[in-house]
Order: sequence, then C-alpha cells, then structure tokens
Amino acid sequence: MVIYGYERRDVATCDVAGAFLILDIDIFIVIRLDGDMVDIMCDANNSYKTYVTYEYGKRVLYMRL
Repeated sequence: MVIYGYERRDVATCDVAGAFLILDIDIFIVIRLDGDMVDIMCDANNSYKTYVTYEYGKRVLYMRL
C-alpha cells in the first residue's frame, strides 16, 4: 500500500463478511487472520495455537481454506 500511495495510485478494498464460508472453488487459498480473529479461532479450536506467529508485534494466524 505504501508504493501505491507513493505512485499516487487509486486503491479500493472491500469485505464480504463470511464469503469464504460459502465459497465453492477448487484452488488453494490462504487467509491471514490477525487481532481478535486469532483469539476467536484459537478459542474455537485449541490446536490452532500451535500455528500462531507474530509479525511486527501482532499475533497472526495463516489458514488454508
């Protein structure tokens, strides 16, 4: 995003809540969770705690859909 700002590009993002839960595709997708979502997933399944890492001091969890 820093490069986009430096080059004065237009950037748009959006979020469709829960879209990955109803997705039916045959490709490899990895999602990155941080903040409260890491805690929610670890509370749902204790084994995810093994895969929590830290990036810039924040807890991060990568998951394959």
